[in-house]
Amino acid sequence: MTPEKILAAIKKPYSRPITANGVTAHRGNSTKFPENTLPAFESALSLCVDWIELDIQKTRDGKLVSIHDKTTGRVGDFELEVAEVDYDELKKVDVAFQFRKKNKLTNEICPKGIVPLLSEIIHLVKLQGKTRISINPKASVVEDVYRTITKLDAIEWVGFNGMELEHMIRVKSLNTSIPVFFDRFHSDIDEDILTAIKHGFESIVLHYSQVIKSKVESIHKSGLMAGCWNIDDQSLMNKFLKMGIDIIYTNDPAMLLKMKNT
Repeated sequence: MTPEKILAAIKKPYSRPITANGVTAHRGNSTKFPENTLPAFESALSLCVDWIELDIQKTRDGKLVSIHDKTTGRVGDFELEVAEVDYDELKKVDVAFQFRKKNKLTNEICPKGIVPLLSEIIHLVKLQGKTRISINPKASVVEDVYRTITKLDAIEWVGFNGMELEHMIRVKSLNTSIPVFFDRFHSDIDEDILTAIKHGFESIVLHYSQVIKSKVESIHKSGLMAGCWNIDDQSLMNKFLKMGIDIIYTNDPAMLLKMKNT
Protein backbone atom coordinates (compact mmCIF):
# COMPACT_ATOMS: atom_id res chain seq x y z
CA MET A 1 0.00 0.00 0.00
CA THR A 2 1.35 3.44 -0.93
CA PRO A 3 1.70 6.27 1.61
CA GLU A 4 -1.11 8.11 -0.20
CA LYS A 5 -3.51 5.17 0.22
CA ILE A 6 -2.61 4.80 3.88
CA LEU A 7 -3.16 8.54 4.37
CA ALA A 8 -6.57 8.30 2.71
CA ALA A 9 -7.50 5.40 4.97
CA ILE A 10 -6.52 7.04 8.24
CA LYS A 11 -7.37 10.65 7.26
CA LYS A 12 -4.73 11.96 9.64
CA PRO A 13 -4.22 15.74 9.23
CA TYR A 14 -0.77 17.25 9.26
CA SER A 15 -0.21 19.29 12.41
CA ARG A 16 2.47 20.28 14.91
CA PRO A 17 1.05 19.16 18.26
CA ILE A 18 4.38 18.48 19.96
CA THR A 19 6.52 21.40 18.81
CA ALA A 20 6.53 25.11 19.55
CA ASN A 21 9.88 26.35 18.27
CA GLY A 22 11.08 23.15 16.57
CA VAL A 23 14.38 23.05 18.47
CA THR A 24 15.78 19.86 19.98
CA ALA A 25 18.99 20.31 21.97
CA HIS A 26 21.12 17.32 20.96
CA ARG A 27 22.60 15.83 24.14
CA GLY A 28 21.72 19.13 25.79
CA ASN A 29 23.39 22.42 24.93
CA SER A 30 26.44 20.41 24.00
CA THR A 31 28.34 23.13 22.17
CA LYS A 32 28.67 25.08 25.41
CA PHE A 33 28.78 22.23 27.96
CA PRO A 34 29.90 18.59 28.02
CA GLU A 35 27.32 16.41 26.27
CA ASN A 36 24.78 14.39 28.26
CA THR A 37 25.62 16.15 31.53
CA LEU A 38 23.40 18.07 33.91
CA PRO A 39 25.00 21.45 33.01
CA ALA A 40 24.25 20.80 29.31
CA PHE A 41 20.65 19.94 30.13
CA GLU A 42 20.21 22.84 32.54
CA SER A 43 21.49 25.24 29.89
CA ALA A 44 19.11 23.82 27.27
CA LEU A 45 16.21 24.18 29.70
CA SER A 46 17.13 27.83 30.27
CA LEU A 47 16.81 28.37 26.51
CA CYS A 48 13.25 26.94 26.50
CA VAL A 49 13.88 24.50 23.66
CA ASP A 50 11.08 22.08 22.81
CA TRP A 51 13.10 18.97 23.63
CA ILE A 52 16.40 17.94 25.13
CA GLU A 53 17.65 14.80 23.45
CA LEU A 54 19.65 12.35 25.53
CA ASP A 55 21.07 8.84 25.31
CA ILE A 56 20.43 6.07 27.81
CA GLN A 57 22.59 3.11 28.78
CA LYS A 58 22.25 0.79 31.78
CA THR A 59 24.93 -0.01 34.35
CA ARG A 60 25.67 -3.44 35.79
CA ASP A 61 23.58 -2.65 38.87
CA GLY A 62 20.61 -1.57 36.77
CA LYS A 63 20.97 2.21 36.89
CA LEU A 64 19.73 4.12 33.83
CA VAL A 65 22.34 6.71 32.91
CA SER A 66 22.73 9.38 30.25
CA ILE A 67 25.74 8.61 28.05
CA HIS A 68 25.94 7.99 24.33
CA ASP A 69 28.66 5.36 23.95
CA LYS A 70 28.96 1.92 25.49
CA THR A 71 32.26 3.07 26.96
CA THR A 72 33.45 6.30 28.57
CA GLY A 73 36.68 6.74 26.59
CA ARG A 74 35.47 9.30 24.04
CA VAL A 75 34.31 11.79 26.68
CA GLY A 76 36.08 10.76 29.87
CA ASP A 77 39.51 10.71 31.48
CA PHE A 78 39.61 6.91 31.43
CA GLU A 79 37.66 4.12 29.85
CA LEU A 80 35.04 1.91 31.42
CA GLU A 81 32.38 -0.33 29.86
CA VAL A 82 29.14 1.15 31.14
CA ALA A 83 27.25 -2.15 31.27
CA GLU A 84 30.14 -3.86 33.09
CA VAL A 85 30.42 -1.52 36.09
CA ASP A 86 28.19 -0.38 38.94
CA TYR A 87 27.09 3.24 39.01
CA ASP A 88 29.35 4.14 41.94
CA GLU A 89 32.35 3.14 39.83
CA LEU A 90 31.04 4.94 36.75
CA LYS A 91 30.75 8.17 38.75
CA LYS A 92 34.53 8.19 39.16
CA VAL A 93 34.96 9.01 35.47
CA ASP A 94 35.23 12.71 34.61
CA VAL A 95 33.00 12.87 31.53
CA ALA A 96 33.84 16.55 31.07
CA PHE A 97 37.53 15.73 30.55
CA GLN A 98 37.65 15.63 26.74
CA PHE A 99 35.36 18.66 26.39
CA ARG A 100 37.59 20.62 28.77
CA LYS A 101 40.71 19.52 26.90
CA LYS A 102 39.28 20.30 23.43
CA ASN A 103 38.13 23.77 24.47
CA LYS A 104 41.23 24.55 26.59
CA LEU A 105 39.17 25.23 29.71
CA THR A 106 40.27 25.21 33.31
CA ASN A 107 38.78 22.98 36.00
CA GLU A 108 37.24 26.06 37.55
CA ILE A 109 35.38 26.96 34.35
CA CYS A 110 34.53 23.38 33.48
CA PRO A 111 34.50 21.20 36.60
CA LYS A 112 34.37 17.42 36.72
CA GLY A 113 31.39 15.93 34.92
CA ILE A 114 29.50 12.96 36.34
CA VAL A 115 27.30 10.69 34.24
CA PRO A 116 23.79 11.63 35.38
CA LEU A 117 20.94 9.28 36.21
CA LEU A 118 17.81 9.45 34.08
CA SER A 119 15.83 10.07 37.26
CA GLU A 120 17.93 13.18 38.00
CA ILE A 121 17.20 14.59 34.57
CA ILE A 122 13.48 13.89 34.90
CA HIS A 123 13.36 15.67 38.26
CA LEU A 124 15.19 18.62 36.69
CA VAL A 125 12.79 18.83 33.75
CA LYS A 126 9.71 18.61 35.95
CA LEU A 127 10.78 21.80 37.73
CA GLN A 128 9.87 23.83 34.63
CA GLY A 129 6.86 23.95 32.38
CA LYS A 130 7.89 23.65 28.73
CA THR A 131 10.85 21.55 27.64
CA ARG A 132 10.49 17.78 27.44
CA ILE A 133 12.95 14.88 27.19
CA SER A 134 13.52 12.87 24.01
CA ILE A 135 15.15 9.60 25.03
CA ASN A 136 17.38 7.66 22.66
CA PRO A 137 17.78 4.15 24.12
CA LYS A 138 21.26 2.94 23.21
CA ALA A 139 20.62 -0.52 24.64
CA SER A 140 17.58 -2.72 25.25
CA VAL A 141 16.29 -0.49 28.01
CA VAL A 142 12.88 0.67 26.76
CA GLU A 143 10.98 -1.29 29.41
CA ASP A 144 13.33 -0.08 32.15
CA VAL A 145 12.91 3.52 31.03
CA TYR A 146 9.14 3.15 30.90
CA ARG A 147 9.04 1.81 34.45
CA THR A 148 11.12 4.76 35.61
CA ILE A 149 9.05 7.43 33.89
CA THR A 150 5.85 5.79 35.13
CA LYS A 151 7.14 5.64 38.70
CA LEU A 152 8.13 9.33 38.51
CA ASP A 153 4.79 10.32 36.95
CA ALA A 154 6.65 11.68 33.93
CA ILE A 155 4.84 10.18 30.93
CA GLU A 156 3.76 13.62 29.70
CA TRP A 157 7.37 14.87 29.87
CA VAL A 158 8.92 12.18 27.70
CA GLY A 159 9.29 11.18 24.05
CA PHE A 160 11.60 8.69 22.38
CA ASN A 161 13.86 8.91 19.36
CA GLY A 162 16.19 6.49 17.66
CA MET A 163 17.07 4.44 14.60
CA GLU A 164 16.40 1.03 16.16
CA LEU A 165 12.94 0.16 14.87
CA GLU A 166 12.35 -2.54 17.49
CA HIS A 167 12.94 -0.03 20.27
CA MET A 168 10.55 2.50 18.77
CA ILE A 169 7.85 -0.13 18.20
CA ARG A 170 8.22 -1.25 21.81
CA VAL A 171 7.61 2.30 23.03
CA LYS A 172 4.28 2.46 21.20
CA SER A 173 3.32 -1.01 22.46
CA LEU A 174 3.76 0.26 26.01
CA ASN A 175 1.97 3.58 25.57
CA THR A 176 0.63 4.98 22.31
CA SER A 177 0.52 8.52 23.73
CA ILE A 178 4.31 8.79 23.96
CA PRO A 179 5.73 10.65 20.92
CA VAL A 180 8.23 8.78 18.78
CA PHE A 181 10.72 10.53 16.52
CA PHE A 182 11.96 7.93 14.01
CA ASP A 183 15.60 8.81 13.24
CA ARG A 184 16.84 7.75 9.81
CA PHE A 185 20.28 7.82 8.21
CA HIS A 186 20.20 6.26 4.73
CA SER A 187 16.51 6.73 4.11
CA ASP A 188 14.15 5.03 1.68
CA ILE A 189 11.55 7.68 2.32
CA ASP A 190 8.53 5.72 1.04
CA GLU A 191 9.43 2.72 3.16
CA ASP A 192 10.13 4.90 6.20
CA ILE A 193 6.79 6.67 5.83
CA LEU A 194 4.94 3.36 5.62
CA THR A 195 6.76 2.12 8.71
CA ALA A 196 6.07 5.31 10.68
CA ILE A 197 2.37 5.33 9.84
CA LYS A 198 1.96 1.62 10.53
CA HIS A 199 3.40 1.94 14.02
CA GLY A 200 1.89 5.32 14.93
CA PHE A 201 5.12 7.35 15.04
CA GLU A 202 4.81 11.13 15.05
CA SER A 203 7.87 12.14 13.06
CA ILE A 204 10.59 11.04 10.67
CA VAL A 205 13.91 12.71 11.43
CA LEU A 206 16.40 12.50 8.57
CA HIS A 207 20.15 12.84 8.76
CA TYR A 208 20.93 16.27 7.30
CA SER A 209 22.73 14.66 4.34
CA GLN A 210 19.45 13.00 3.32
CA VAL A 211 17.20 16.06 3.41
CA ILE A 212 15.69 17.22 0.13
CA LYS A 213 12.47 19.14 -0.45
CA SER A 214 10.61 16.22 -2.06
CA LYS A 215 11.22 14.05 1.02
CA VAL A 216 9.99 16.77 3.35
CA GLU A 217 6.86 17.18 1.24
CA SER A 218 6.22 13.41 1.21
CA ILE A 219 6.54 13.27 4.99
CA HIS A 220 4.08 16.13 5.43
CA LYS A 221 1.59 14.66 2.95
CA SER A 222 1.58 11.52 5.07
CA GLY A 223 0.52 13.46 8.16
CA LEU A 224 3.90 13.28 9.86
CA MET A 225 6.35 15.89 11.10
CA ALA A 226 9.67 16.21 9.30
CA GLY A 227 12.89 16.60 11.24
CA CYS A 228 16.62 16.50 10.62
CA TRP A 229 19.74 15.77 12.63
CA ASN A 230 22.35 16.96 13.48
CA ILE A 231 23.05 20.52 12.30
CA ASP A 232 25.25 23.23 13.77
CA ASP A 233 25.66 25.24 10.56
CA GLN A 234 23.48 28.32 10.24
CA SER A 235 23.26 28.27 6.45
CA LEU A 236 22.08 24.65 6.47
CA MET A 237 19.58 25.40 9.21
CA ASN A 238 18.14 28.21 7.12
CA LYS A 239 18.05 26.03 3.99
CA PHE A 240 16.14 23.24 5.73
CA LEU A 241 13.73 25.58 7.46
CA LYS A 242 12.81 27.02 4.07
CA MET A 243 12.07 23.45 2.93
CA GLY A 244 9.57 23.15 5.75
CA ILE A 245 11.55 21.10 8.27
CA ASP A 246 9.65 21.14 11.57
CA ILE A 247 12.29 19.83 14.00
CA ILE A 248 16.05 20.33 14.04
CA TYR A 249 18.39 18.48 16.38
CA THR A 250 21.40 20.69 17.08
CA ASN A 251 24.34 20.91 19.45
CA ASP A 252 23.95 24.71 19.32
CA PRO A 253 20.30 25.38 20.20
CA ALA A 254 21.00 29.02 21.13
CA MET A 255 22.16 29.79 17.59
CA LEU A 256 19.09 28.14 16.05
CA LEU A 257 16.68 29.93 18.39
CA LYS A 258 18.34 33.27 17.72
CA MET A 259 18.12 32.69 13.99
CA LYS A 260 14.45 31.74 14.16
CA ASN A 261 13.60 34.78 16.30
CA THR A 262 15.21 37.35 13.98
